[in-house]
Amino acid sequence: MNRKTILCAIDFSEASLPTLKWALRLAQLMQAHVTVMFCYRLITSGDDEETSDLKRRMESEAVKKFNEIEKKLMKSSIAAYQFVTEVGFFSYRIETFIRNNQVNLLVMENSIIQNFDEYKNLSFEVFLKNSKVPVLIVPPQ
Repeated sequence: MNRKTILCAIDFSEASLPTLKWALRLAQLMQAHVTVMFCYRLITSGDDEETSDLKRRMESEAVKKFNEIEKKLMKSSIAAYQFVTEVGFFSYRIETFIRNNQVNLLVMENSIIQNFDEYKNLSFEVFLKNSKVPVLIVPPQ
């Protein structure tokens, strides 16, 4: 039996909480697991140690922010979930995750879509056309 997975992309904007609420509600209905993804850009300085330190700090800050959301929202959820951080553009990291994992639904904030063309100037419309995964876009509240 394949486990159903919902990929929920957040950027810690104000829409993150409603986006996660939608993903968790749908996960309960679908009996699915939720992978919550946060992506960030990492500009290297050429100094490997400095870059590693910056990466650790950025990921630590992301985990802190997620823990705050978790306290508000996710402790009462019966849906299984995990939080992952990825270095790179949301569009590329989402595309890669979907390609490498069975994803039944993509839930994302409207704010992420607004910058979807940062990677290779590919629009969200092109992503939708090429993607075989249903997408739920959570508008600003």
